[in-house]
Amino acid sequence: MPSKKTSSPVAVVSGAGSGVGRATAHKLAAQGWSVVLLGRRAGALAETIKLAPAAARKRLTAHPCDVGDATAIDAMAAAGSVVAAALRTV
Repeated sequence: MPSKKTSSPVAVVSGAGSGVGRATAHKLAAQGWSVVLLGRRAGALAETIKLAPAAARKRLTAHPCDVGDATAIDAMAAAGSVVAAALRTV
């Protein structure tokens, strides 16, 4: 018998502090996804969460990080971030 999924799907959205990244994060969270927000500016990521519909905010988690900077990815990994571990394999 197949097991039932008990958790929501997870998406990682880079550039989530503005524009298409922000819109994508909001859309996914509204559809029930847990969304990891990545971007260089912590304030912009906080604004993305603030602008999301109230019901979707609990599904958004901000992780300031420049994904183009290997040192920043390594720092996230050292802090125990599952997201960073996934990014290191890409």
